[in-house]
Amino acid sequence: MDTAMSTSLLVGSSFEAGQEAREHFRNTRTGGLLFEVPEAPPPRKLTAP
Repeated sequence: MDTAMSTSLLVGSSFEAGQEAREHFRNTRTGGLLFEVPEAPPPRKLTAP
């Protein structure tokens, strides 16, 4: 069984792919790797319009 999972991150008002180090999510029972998700990018500076 192959289940697709969205790993986009909500940054501000848009969804983006992570750009930093990959976070590993493991099965607590077996220790096996379930999936990896890149961390969110660093916060952006707000600018006045």
